[in-house]
Parts: sequence; structure tokens; C-alpha cells
Amino acid sequence: MNKPLAVFFGAVGIAILGILIYAAYEIQQNVEIEVSYTKSRLCVLDDKPAGSSTETQRIKRRLARTVTDKTVREGYCPEHLAEEVELVTTTVSVCPKCDDERKTISSKKSRVKRADLPARANARGSGSYAMEEVKRDDAACRTSICKCMVKRKWERETCELVSRGKVRIGMTAEQVRAAWGAPNDINRTRSATYSREQWVYDSQYLYFDNGTLTTIQD
Repeated sequence: MNKPLAVFFGAVGIAILGILIYAAYEIQQNVEIEVSYTKSRLCVLDDKPAGSSTETQRIKRRLARTVTDKTVREGYCPEHLAEEVELVTTTVSVCPKCDDERKTISSKKSRVKRADLPARANARGSGSYAMEEVKRDDAACRTSICKCMVKRKWERETCELVSRGKVRIGMTAEQVRAAWGAPNDINRTRSATYSREQWVYDSQYLYFDNGTLTTIQD
């Protein structure tokens, strides 16, 4: 390629780069103008936080597309952020192994500025918010299965079998004893590296190799 062509294409490249930079700047400026407009328009709609009117909802949708700040995106003007709202905080005790086993410890109401609302607070009505504080506590475990999971550190499936008085291959001697109780008799065979036990339950026989249930004989 000769020198004039190289100079020409270089100039074209610089021009294109300049256009792209200018376009990006204009887009950013337009976004800032759009955000400023929608915020100011929202603030004159009403003297309350954005409600359910069609115009308000339309502007809230526009804000959601252009800004990332949660309080602005939800349609609150700066003056609304200074308003006090009701916050109901409920403290619950939850079983560490079973989230569905929970107990309410306390519930209290307070007044806080909207700007100071915790991120996890959820609106539950006009000017009212609620949030939950969770405390993991073994005392919240009420069913035998969850108590088993917490105290014995066994898997849920194992605890469910034990609670139904069932055994399966792979259980430990401790787990079998928890499910069936103590055997009528135990016959042992041991070597330097091996231990085998036969547990007798009436007409049923369980065989353990090195402490693990390997055979069930009826």
C-alpha cells in the first residue's frame, strides 16, 4: 500500500473512532437528561410516593430502565426518602436442619426514615414495611427427624428410616440400634484387620463388617 492510501485510511479510522466516542457521550448525556426529567416529573405528580396511577406507573417503568438506585427506581423523590414509615420486625427461631420448623420469638414496630429502610424490608401496605430476623436454634427443632439430624448429625433419609423403625444396608451399628433397639444376641468374629458381627433379632439376622451393615437375613 502506498503512502497516500495509508494516510487516507488512517484518517478515516481516526474519524470513525471520534464519531463512536461522541455517540457514546451523547447517549450518556441523554440517559442523564432522561433520569432527571423522569425524577422531576414524578415529584410533581403527587405529594405522596408514587402510587398506582397510570402516569406514575409509566414513569416508574422509565426509571427502572435508566437508573440502578433502588429507592429512585421504585419511584421515590428525595423529599420522600426523609419520610418516616412503619417497620415491623419479626424475630423467628428456625431449626438449623429444617427451615419449615420455626417459632416466632418476638415482633416489634418502629418508625424509620424511608431512606434508612434495610434492603430486606418488604412493603406490606401504604407507609408500612416488614422484615424478618432469623436465629438458628436447636430448640426450634420439634419433630424427631429434625432432632435426629441436629443431635446425631445424620442425613435426613437415615433419620426418616430410623423414625419408622427401618434399617438398610450401609447403616452403622449405632443407626441400626437406634432403629431396632438392642439385639437379643451378638456373635462376633475378629481378626487383626477384620471385624464381623451377627446381630440376632428373633427370626432376623443382621451382619456387620467393620461396623457397617452388609447383610440382612430373614
